[in-house]
Order: sequence, then C-alpha cells, then structure tokens
Amino acid sequence: RGEAFEPVAAGPPPLAAAHAECDPGFYTAVMGDTDRSMMIEATNADDRRTVACLLDRLAAPDATVAQIETTRALDGRQSATWDGYRASWTYHPKSGLNMIIEATS
Repeated sequence: RGEAFEPVAAGPPPLAAAHAECDPGFYTAVMGDTDRSMMIEATNADDRRTVACLLDRLAAPDATVAQIETTRALDGRQSATWDGYRASWTYHPKSGLNMIIEATS
C-alpha cells in the first residue's frame, strides 16, 4: 500500500533564481531563451557587485572569476565554461563589462 505524495514544486531555473536574488531590480542583467541565458551590462560598482553575486550563485570557479576581472579591452571576446554554464564577455573602460551566460545542461 503506497502513500500518496504530493509532487514538490520545481523552483525557477538556476539562472533565473540567481538573477532574482542578485539583481532584484533587473538593472544589470536581462534573462532570455526561456530563462536559459542571461545578458549582463556592468558599468559601475553596483553592477560589478551584482556580477560577483551572480558568478558566486552559479558556482563559477575562482579561475574564471579572475579571468573575467582581468580582461582588458584589447583582449577581445573571452569565454569560459564550467559545470552547466558557458560564459562569454568583453570589457572596455568606457562601456564596462558585457557578458552572456548560457545554461548548457
């Protein structure tokens, strides 16, 4: 005799959950592709804190975070992958950090 269990409601996808927690005003990042991608424009200190929070919540490796933080304008588009995510970004002193994070799984 089995007991009836109610299904546990699935939470938002990890990208959307990180976005809601780290950028509640939706000022820095925009979700796309049915919450499977995120486009980020970081131009000031508040935006950079949001990016740091997002990368932390998505468990980006320290090496990836360091690569993002040290990208220069002349480096062009950079990219990295880690468990379940792919990111690409550019940096320019005038326009800041522009990044796309995609869920890969």
